[in-house]
Formats: sequence, C-alpha cells, structure tokens
Amino acid sequence: MPIIQIHDIDDPRLARYTDLQSERRSIKTADDTFIVEGGWCVQKLAQSNFRPRSVVVEEGRHEQVAAEFHDDVPLFVLSSDQIRQLVGFDFHRGILAEGIRPPTQSVTQLAVDPAWSDSSRREISLAVFGVSLADNLGSMIRTATALGINRLVTGPRTADPFSRRSIRVSMGTVFSQSIYQSNHPIDEIPTMIRRSNVRVVATTLNPDATPLDQFVFGTIESDRRPMMLIVGSEPDGLGREIESVVTDLVTIPMHLDTDSLNVSVAAAIFMYEMTKHRDHGHIAADCT
Repeated sequence: MPIIQIHDIDDPRLARYTDLQSERRSIKTADDTFIVEGGWCVQKLAQSNFRPRSVVVEEGRHEQVAAEFHDDVPLFVLSSDQIRQLVGFDFHRGILAEGIRPPTQSVTQLAVDPAWSDSSRREISLAVFGVSLADNLGSMIRTATALGINRLVTGPRTADPFSRRSIRVSMGTVFSQSIYQSNHPIDEIPTMIRRSNVRVVATTLNPDATPLDQFVFGTIESDRRPMMLIVGSEPDGLGREIESVVTDLVTIPMHLDTDSLNVSVAAAIFMYEMTKHRDHGHIAADCT
C-alpha cells in the first residue's frame, strides 16, 4: 500500500479524521464512511469484507500495519502529536482507519433472504429499536456475534452501528454482521410474519408476557421458523404498537425490587437462551 508521510495536518486527504472528539455521530448520518480507532478494530476491518478507504498510523508502526491491507489503500504516517492535533484528543492507540459504509439494506430484504428463511437450523436475528446509546448497541453486537447471530436490524432512533463508539465497544465484531434498516416497524413486522413465517419475539416488562424460563422454543423438527428478537430502549421499551404486532412477548421476571435490567444485559440473556435452543429446541431452562 502507498505509504505517505504527512507534514501538514490540514492536508485535505485527512479531512474525515479531523476533530473527532466534537463529532456527534452516535445516531445514523448521511456519511458514506465511518472511522475505526485502535489496532484491534482496525485489524478486524482489514480482515473483513468491508472496504477501507485509508489508514492513519503513528510513525514507527507503518510497516507492520501496511502488511494488513491491500496495496491500493493509502497509509498516512503522522507523529503522535500530529494525530492528537488531528483528531482533537490525546490519542494513544496510534492507528485509525476510514471505512466505506455498505449500501443500506431494508429489513424487507432480510425477509426474502433464502439463507435466513429456509435453513436446516433455526436462524436468528437481533433487532434493536430506539436504543440511542452507542455503548449499549456495541455491547449487544459483540454478544450477538459471539453467539453466532450475524444479522442485525436497527430501527428508528437507534444508535449508529458504525459510530466510533459502537465499533469500539463491539470490538470490531460489527464487521461480521449483515445490517438491515427498519424505518416503519409497525408495517414491516406484520409483512415479515406473513411473507417469511418468522417468529418475532419482543422483550418487554409487561407482567402478562411469558416468563423466559417458561417460553417454549419448540424443536427444529417441528418449528423451523426463523426468529427475530426485538429489544427496545430502557426508558420506553418497544411501545404498545410494536408489541401488538409481534408473535411472542417474553419477559425476564425481576426480583428484590429491581425494576429492569440494562438493555445490553437483558439482550444477552435472551440471545443466550434462544441460541441454546437453536438446533435442538426444548423448553428453556430457568435463567432467573
């Protein structure tokens, strides 16, 4: 890859990296690229099918980093002080990259994906609606990927999975996800249920919902429907409109005057139970 020594941080080729501290990109924007920071996440980008546009690296590390990328990706070499001035904070990891966002996929494309709706095992996707904190989204992405869930649906008012914070908290596992967008879940969820016979499981604090330890997943022999787990924001949940159009409402019973769990913690519990029964499928064990 071309290795370019930078002498002026106002070089227009570095424009996307400037003043990152002040950016407000936790919610999706029209940017066609995203920024990755830190050696681990940049390495994950290099190993993925995502296309990097450029790399910024601290002097002394450029030869090692250059070996990880294709020859057509420019590598800009700066001093540690230049990087600090460029991004707007004391940056210690010494490496950033600019990646190209994939085209936006509608959740309707997931509905007709043969690999998702017709499989020898029950396929599972994670849908996140209204979770605006990038840390929570990144944590859920990391858990989902670790459990073999590689389809993510994001809804309105949801953090950007390609924000720096989401990427960092996900430890770069977001690059293993196929990401879909749901703009009108009230209409799209019933369409998916009809079109793909998907089982849509919504998490809720509704006391009338099925407790997770009593939820029947069914066996793969009797029920091969793909499953979509939907989680909502901690303050507002999913709302009654969405809860009214799903196939299942499931809850984690609370004890000792605890009113709820952090959304990423709750999602991890639900995803674990769902993936545990993905291939075999019996009544879930008590996880309370």
